Amino acid sequence: MEKAQVIPISDLLRRRRPISGTSSLLTSQPHAAALSVEGDAKTLNPNSSSGTKVLKSLSEPSVIIGTLSLPKLGDSLSSGMNSCQRCLSFSDSSASACCDVLDFDFRMIGRKIRVVSWNFTPSKMCGGLVEIIKWEFAEGSISSVDSFPLYSGGVNEDCRKARHNICGLLESVSPVSLIPCTMGSNGNEENLHSFIAEVSSCDCELCNGKDCKKVGPLVERHDGHAFSQTNFVYFNGPASCWHPAMLRLIGNVVSFSGLRKKLVYVGKEEAQLMFVTSNVTCLNYRKLHNKDISYRCVKTNLEGNGELGMYVGVVRGVYMQSMIVELDKEVWLLLMDQLLVVPHSLRVGAVLLLRNVHIVNPRFPWSKMLILGACHKTSISTVSFSSLETG
Repeated sequence: MEKAQVIPISDLLRRRRPISGTSSLLTSQPHAAALSVEGDAKTLNPNSSSGTKVLKSLSEPSVIIGTLSLPKLGDSLSSGMNSCQRCLSFSDSSASACCDVLDFDFRMIGRKIRVVSWNFTPSKMCGGLVEIIKWEFAEGSISSVDSFPLYSGGVNEDCRKARHNICGLLESVSPVSLIPCTMGSNGNEENLHSFIAEVSSCDCELCNGKDCKKVGPLVERHDGHAFSQTNFVYFNGPASCWHPAMLRLIGNVVSFSGLRKKLVYVGKEEAQLMFVTSNVTCLNYRKLHNKDISYRCVKTNLEGNGELGMYVGVVRGVYMQSMIVELDKEVWLLLMDQLLVVPHSLRVGAVLLLRNVHIVNPRFPWSKMLILGACHKTSISTVSFSSLETG
């Protein structure tokens, strides 16, 4: 077998050419077969007249080796934070670039990985995007730890107040907001990044026990739980950098320990109990290798009366600066919220998983159409990367 060459990220950014690479030329790209995930989603056949081209593959086996990192949130959100400052980054000793990952694992954050199947597309906004299709740990075997501290600095608050735990199904994650606030006794003004995660919990003994952070038994007995009680976890300050990682956990059973409990008032009368992250907060989760996502049921069990639902489809067109996306046949996704995180990998040919979108069937007599309206609870993830250059 021919040894794969290591491609520096700086070379990809300097050449600014859409390319695809793999460690073995005998291995087919996983995304090529994924376009047929739904029976009625026909494989896209680009034609030369439209100017659409298929990603060119490197003629030699090649890999990329680097480290996956969380974003560093600055104050730029106040002037319209762009999506490059809200996504994961992939870097080596030469440069860094935005990235997206199909098979995301929390353990890969901050660790060196070997990307054995990948795409690269240049971008005017962020320089370029590395689409990680298949990867492995470069350091060999990694422990199966499923507990991750959300704060890496020293502990500077009363840990006795951060004693609450919560366990359940992660339903949604809001966009990151920038909240002006006054910090400390000196009255210094500071912009605080924050977002809210919605977690549906169960009232059973296992979920409410002292060991609820041990999510292994909960995942194994997933079908025996009724996730009916809604809870909100408020991520603020340094914990806000975990936003892109939390988006990738939606639909998983998670547990948080070391939370503070606050009563938040909305308006003059309405009050909402909320859990708030602290310097000792830890996330615990067990990766679901066999998620029960039935693509066909997602599409057929829709009434179209504006209810929140889930949809999976192939991108057919992107219009009005990515505010309108055409999926499948006569399905239109409307993205009007500028704070909503839209993956860079959204282009013609990609397969998207949309969660918590408002599904509307206008029932026009002259045409069949489905409208998907995004809101603050909506999450958009890429199930399969496109094999096309642009769109």
